[in-house]
Amino acid sequence: MSLTVYGADWCADCIRTKRQLDELGVDYEYLDVAADATLAETAREISGRTNIPVVVYPDGSHQVEPSNADVAGKLAELGIGGVAVTRTPGTPLDVSAADLVSEADAQVEAIGVDEARALLDDPGWLFVDLRDPRELARLGTIPGAHRAPRGMLEFWVDPQSPYHRPVLDDGRRLLLYCGSGWRSALAAATLQRMGRDDVAHLRGGFTAWQEAGHPVEAYEGRAAQA
Repeated sequence: MSLTVYGADWCADCIRTKRQLDELGVDYEYLDVAADATLAETAREISGRTNIPVVVYPDGSHQVEPSNADVAGKLAELGIGGVAVTRTPGTPLDVSAADLVSEADAQVEAIGVDEARALLDDPGWLFVDLRDPRELARLGTIPGAHRAPRGMLEFWVDPQSPYHRPVLDDGRRLLLYCGSGWRSALAAATLQRMGRDDVAHLRGGFTAWQEAGHPVEAYEGRAAQA
């Protein structure tokens, strides 16, 4: 099984795609559209565009200006280049989500809710709520906690990131929490890997905090946090 690449030597994306295919040992035919106007027209007819490269696969499908990930995914789907998909959908993963949480828990400091309650008014600590807005609106939050979306946390704590939030890097220790302590364990391990040695997470999360009868405040209507 081989594939066809329509490209040009001046095209950086074409060079990148060719290099990827070469490194994977994939057999392909390279057609230089800059050297033959007929080939350029053929590529345009296939893709409906003038962009290159145009990669045509043995199953008749094609990609225009594909990323390396796009090409790798298609090759895997077709079983070309030694990147065939062998996993059956629905079968257990080599490393489960529970495994990741367990590994993270072994690496980071976990603080129980009663100990955390004593830290609530400690000026040396900042509670950081990682939960999504629906959880916050439905259940409330720990008083004084700073809201930091889980998907943005790494960017907010990094001084070199354009999204850096100084409030998360002002000398206070961070106590991360989520709903049950899973997301916060993973987040704390990631920040620790980034170099933050002043991070811990709340064991049992907001659920354990609430069940212990510790203070909760409504989140709805709170001012946006800087």
